[in-house]
This record gives sequence, C-alpha cells and structure tokens, in this order.
Amino acid sequence: HQAEPESEQTLKREAVLAAVVDAEQIEPTDEQVLEALASSAERNKTTPQKLFKQMDSSGRLARVRNELANRQALELLVEQAKPISVERAQAREQLWTPEQRGESGSASEQLWTPGS
Repeated sequence: HQAEPESEQTLKREAVLAAVVDAEQIEPTDEQVLEALASSAERNKTTPQKLFKQMDSSGRLARVRNELANRQALELLVEQAKPISVERAQAREQLWTPEQRGESGSASEQLWTPGS
C-alpha cells in the first residue's frame, strides 16, 4: 500500500512541526491571523475582521491559528536549515541501526551508527 508510507510521512511531519511550535512557543498574533485571512475574506466579499469574528464564533479560528503556527514553524526550519554536500547526503543513505539491519538486507555495505 503506497498510502501507508505517505500517511506515516505526513504524521511525522506534523509531529515535527508541532514539536517546533511547542519548543519555540510559536503563537500567531491576531494581526498575523487577519493577514492570513485577507485573501479568503476578499474571495468571500467581506473584511478579514468580519471573517475573523465568524470563524471565532464557529470555533474554526483555532484551526486557522494552528495552521498558521505550523507554517511559521516550517519557515523557521527552512530559515535555519544548513545545506549539506551531495557526498554527505549520499553517505547518510548508507547509515543503519541494528533495528534496521534485518529490513535492508546486506548490512556489510552500510555503516552502523550507534545511538541513532
């Protein structure tokens, strides 16, 4: 099933973003939420402020804040990411842990990394 690896990747990505949001105490301000709602408000021929109030009263504002916090966490990760060389990236694919040894077949071609 191809959907299973994608679902697993999605869950991992969401968990990482949630951890970054928590660790960095990312909490979008009302102004940032209003800015994020601007295009939706325009499409619905209303103002961001009215849309904000509608979403708040219907309980949907928390989801918008969460999505915005995740986007800010992703931007933070991208901003702080350090590129690695192609050689290093290829070497990382050769790393394995004892738990993975059975899954990947011949471990003699791979490097064991303790503590990973």
